[in-house]
Amino acid sequence: MAYLTKTVTKWDTEYSADSAEFCPLEPYLDYLAVGTYQLAELPKNPKGATLNIDDTIMENNELTEEFEGETPPKQRLGRLYLHRIVSDGTEKVQEINMPAILDMKWSRHKIFGRIVLAIVNASGELLLYYLNEESEKIQFEFWCKFTLEGDEVLALSLDWSNTINNSQTPFITVSDSKGNITILTVGNGAIVHNKSFLAHTFEAWITAFNYWDTNLLYSGGDDCKFRGFDIRSDQAIPTFTSKVHDAGVTSIQSNMFRENQLVSGSYDEKVRLWDTRSMRQPLSCTSVGGGVWRLKW
Repeated sequence: MAYLTKTVTKWDTEYSADSAEFCPLEPYLDYLAVGTYQLAELPKNPKGATLNIDDTIMENNELTEEFEGETPPKQRLGRLYLHRIVSDGTEKVQEINMPAILDMKWSRHKIFGRIVLAIVNASGELLLYYLNEESEKIQFEFWCKFTLEGDEVLALSLDWSNTINNSQTPFITVSDSKGNITILTVGNGAIVHNKSFLAHTFEAWITAFNYWDTNLLYSGGDDCKFRGFDIRSDQAIPTFTSKVHDAGVTSIQSNMFRENQLVSGSYDEKVRLWDTRSMRQPLSCTSVGGGVWRLKW
């Protein structure tokens, strides 16, 4: 069955937009958060003098560097937009410069009375922002952050454990460019580290909870492996490892509307539907004509 769509509005995000998430909570369902990512190459400077990128781009990105040599360094720039959908398009509410955004997700329940958006970025950070409902103008306010261990590590994806079951102290799982998965607990203005473990030999592109049993989580990596883990275990031994993907596994999401359903996406241009009770083979495999970055139910 073919579905017709109509463009309601559009705007130039300047950097590449790789994440877009509507707020899931009333009365802010018309608020849209958009995250962007851009590689910026500093100009080559054979004399080794300090080079400054324009201050409007530098803000919050610490981009001033001194360097010599033939290969100019690159910086991963990002920007968070908050827009509101109105009758004649969108209204820009807020714009925040930060390191390149790789993933972001709203909590589907309030945490300590706050509507919270989680962001992971190219500086290896998990950032939590909340909508300030007490201000005259609804805007994001920074709440707290956690920085992953390791040099030059990129935080690539995240997921909340409280999608179905409400919790004041939910878990967040984060995957990174070193192949690690990190499990964190969100408190009141603080993020507590629970555990980290190596899940993949290359980039761990994606991590996701089983929303119906949040002791279980999944990961996908550039090693083409799709894995499951039980976070109650002290040892990082996969509950299963699937090698059916022909390229890096980049997207996984549990179906919050139907128990035992899960989808995975890959650079192999296929979307696979799974029954979580039997992970040997997918129920179906659909070609979509391009690499899959994110999947949403």
